[in-house]
Amino acid sequence: MKNLESLNRALLEAGLETQAFLNEEMSPIATLVNTKTSSRPYKEILIEYLTILKGNELEMVIRALSEKGIQDVSPILIGVLNNPEDYPNLDLWAVGNAISIIDDSSTYDQVLTVCQDPKYGASRQMMMTTLRRMKTEESFQTLINSLQDDSIRGHAIEELGKWGDPRALESIQNVEVKKGLFEAKAKKIAIEKLKTAANNGYNA
Repeated sequence: MKNLESLNRALLEAGLETQAFLNEEMSPIATLVNTKTSSRPYKEILIEYLTILKGNELEMVIRALSEKGIQDVSPILIGVLNNPEDYPNLDLWAVGNAISIIDDSSTYDQVLTVCQDPKYGASRQMMMTTLRRMKTEESFQTLINSLQDDSIRGHAIEELGKWGDPRALESIQNVEVKKGLFEAKAKKIAIEKLKTAANNGYNA
């Protein structure tokens, strides 16, 4: 808690103005996480605390840094994914989500490697979006292969549907999904989108 208090003081000293929610003033870090206040002016401070905080407090910093286009953060976050033993009690899903939101193209090769390795589990779910943004043959095939991984299947189906390449249609039609789960709804929507794309003469 002392380290979190130190972070909040540093953010205030750097000029962060806190905001209120339901008439309760939020802490500086909560303001960055829960409002549209940009974390860019405080990036260096937040990065410093990535190596100081643990668990839920660390997750708050990662969520604060989850901002599209912010520089120099994604390589650090990939390092977190690669060394989970150094970050006990951290929800690694939040790390993958941050990498997806930031969308740093300089880390695409590293993201591809992470997405291809089952050991990363559900932390890769939101990075399925990054694979679609890459728009390469390897990222397409990685999404296809991800249909066989139940920890990311639903998100892979959804992104293949958004991609719109009819080559994915047969693989999605053939994949077994569990009724009542997100993946079942995603399959139905993706099939509709891919059939439409095929009928309209899809061009890659």
